Amino acid sequence: MINQNSVDAVANSKFSKVFTKPLYGSYCFSNIIGTVERILTGESTKKLPDDILSKLGADFDTVALIFIDALGWRFIEPRLETNTVVKKLVSGGMLSKLTSVFPSTTSAALTSMNSGMEPVETEIIEYRQYNEKANDVIMPIRFKHAYDSKVDLVRDFQLSPSDLYPRKSVFNFLADHGVVSTIFLRDSYAKSEFNKSLASGSEIYPYLTLIEGLYKFSEKVKSPKKEKKFIYLYLDLIDEIAHKYGAGSPELDLEIDQTLKLIDELILTKTQDKAGRTLLLITADHGQDVFDPEETIYINKVIPEFESYLRKNSKGMPILPGGSAKDVFLYVDPEQQELAKAKLEEALKDRAEVYKSNDLLEQGFFGVSKPSSAFRKVIGDLVVLPYNGQSVWWYQGDKYLKQSKGQHGGLSRNEMEIPLFAYVL
Repeated sequence: MINQNSVDAVANSKFSKVFTKPLYGSYCFSNIIGTVERILTGESTKKLPDDILSKLGADFDTVALIFIDALGWRFIEPRLETNTVVKKLVSGGMLSKLTSVFPSTTSAALTSMNSGMEPVETEIIEYRQYNEKANDVIMPIRFKHAYDSKVDLVRDFQLSPSDLYPRKSVFNFLADHGVVSTIFLRDSYAKSEFNKSLASGSEIYPYLTLIEGLYKFSEKVKSPKKEKKFIYLYLDLIDEIAHKYGAGSPELDLEIDQTLKLIDELILTKTQDKAGRTLLLITADHGQDVFDPEETIYINKVIPEFESYLRKNSKGMPILPGGSAKDVFLYVDPEQQELAKAKLEEALKDRAEVYKSNDLLEQGFFGVSKPSSAFRKVIGDLVVLPYNGQSVWWYQGDKYLKQSKGQHGGLSRNEMEIPLFAYVL
């Protein structure tokens, strides 16, 4: 069954003429983990509307969550009538449409999932973002400088992981209520500083391949249950292929179909009548927009003097943008902000919209909680939001040219609309 209430709610949550506003109070990615907490512990301050489960009930001993990076609604919608696995999940369960968080990035969403907080609370919004202590743009997920590989965050800025990541972990909360959490992550980053911090309270199992990850997840779902369990698998291959080849590419379509087929074979079929009272959730953090990288607009090319508008770091160098080609966060000198905004609006007419970061903050785009002074600095002064099929970035030589055909981070429908399947195993 398709949850029409969720479809209508997302359709009505519009901003400007073409953008989607996050539904933090209802059908939003940031509320998924709260629903998991409510099912397994009876407690949660945030959750999705009850109709995401409809007649499936809410009495489960195990919640098994598959988090598929970048599997946006745009990739599910054309498969509703053609893909046997999607049809099986819909006919036997419930499919709801949600909004992503803003920015519609893995950095923001993954941190929200693991902490149970909104981006305004976690203060992690992007792959590249400003950090007050460094007075520069860093990559918090990778714990590196955003632009200079020679800079060491510990040595040069005295930063530690505890300075960057939220101290709250949903897995500790679940453990305090007797719930055992297990996470399956790619081996290349399973033991990263980010995961060591935000997966605290869980057991982490690395995997090498898609099949291995799904198989181990399936075996865990079938294992005897002496206590309540939360089993969580994160898959990122669809996102990698979407970035490289773009939406609509045969490479991406094949990967999506293969992933769904393996979910059917290794989980839906193999765990049938062997999983006890288990709820399976399948969701994504964002979708993908596709564009021609050769058509990317570079701010400092179309406005050569724009670098002089930027704030300076401790070395007197301009603080370069945060975000991505779909959500450019600019750190602009206070005296130049109005001029910079006007110049951008003129140069990007019909290609993107430009907003004051604080205006989006006050309208609840980053969450409904009260922001800290540090968060206000993270989001900078101006945000550029390209339309569908458009991309805007900062030219840093060929090394930084955007070679990918897919990207996300903005507020377009392609980026913001995501699915949530609920299915009883």
